[in-house]
Amino acid sequence: MTNRDERRPGDERIVLRGYLETVTGLHVGSGYGSERTDATVVRDAWGNPFIPGSSFKGALRSTVERTIAGVAGVPFRTCQLADGPNSDCLTTNRTWQRKYTELQEAMSGVNFDEQKLVDFLNSSQGLCDTCRLFGSPFNQSRLLVKDLAWRPGKERIEEKRGEIRHGVGIDRDTQTARDQFKFDFEVLPSKLCFDVDLVLERPSDLDLALLAVGLQEMIHGFVPLGGIRSRGLGQCKLHLEQVQRVNLTDKKSLLAWLRGKDGGTPDKEVQSREAKAFLDDCFARLEKALT
Repeated sequence: MTNRDERRPGDERIVLRGYLETVTGLHVGSGYGSERTDATVVRDAWGNPFIPGSSFKGALRSTVERTIAGVAGVPFRTCQLADGPNSDCLTTNRTWQRKYTELQEAMSGVNFDEQKLVDFLNSSQGLCDTCRLFGSPFNQSRLLVKDLAWRPGKERIEEKRGEIRHGVGIDRDTQTARDQFKFDFEVLPSKLCFDVDLVLERPSDLDLALLAVGLQEMIHGFVPLGGIRSRGLGQCKLHLEQVQRVNLTDKKSLLAWLRGKDGGTPDKEVQSREAKAFLDDCFARLEKALT
C-alpha cells in the first residue's frame, strides 16, 4: 500500500499556467439556441467563447480515474463516483456516509471536535485518492480550475466565430434518418487557444503524482472536451508554460506572493524548463508510489 505520508497535505501552493489549443472543432454547448442555430457554444458577456473550468476539471478527473483504475495492482484508490455497497470511498458508500453523519450529530454543540471528522476522512473508511484531489461533497477540492478564457490570435474577429454544422436524428431500429428530426449546432474552429490556470492548494505527494497522469494525457491530446465527440470534435492539446510555487509556511515567501513580488517573470525558455522539471518531479513521485 502507499505510505500514509504520501497522502499528507503539503505546505505549498502551486500555480500552473498555460493554454489549451483546439486540434479539431469544439462544441461546448450553452444549453440554448439562437436565430442562427439550435445549439450555441458558451460565451461570456462580450461574446467571446470560453471553456468552463468545470468541463476541463471533469475531463481531467475522469482521465485520472480511468487510467489508474485500469492498471492492476496500483496502490491508489478511486471510486470513479460509482455508487455501490462495495465502494471503498465515503463519497459513494452509503454505509460509511451514515457513520460519518452519526459522528457529526454526536459532536453537535459544545462537543464539536473537527479533528475527529478529519481523522474519519483520512481513515480506511474515508475518501479515495481521487476524491481527495478533485473534491467530494464531504471535502473541498485541492485543485482549483478557473474558466478557460479565449486567447485572441491575429484574426481576432473571424477565429472566434463558430461555423454551423448540420445533423439528423437516427432511428436505432431501422438505422435510417428519422423523419423531421434535422438539427444544427455551432462549432468553434481548430487552432483556437484558451488560457489555463490551475491552482493546487497544499497538495500531497500522491496528489502531484495523480495530477501528472491527467496533465500528461492532455499534453498528448488524448483527452477530448465538449460535446458531440463521436463526430471527432473536442480534440485538444495542453501546453504547460509556467509553474509558480509559494511556501505557505514561510512569511517572506507568502508576503512576496501577496504583493506580486515573486522574483519577476523569467523568459519563456526558463519557464518551459521549469514546467518540464515540475512534471518530471511529479512522475518521480508517481514512480515512488508505484514501487
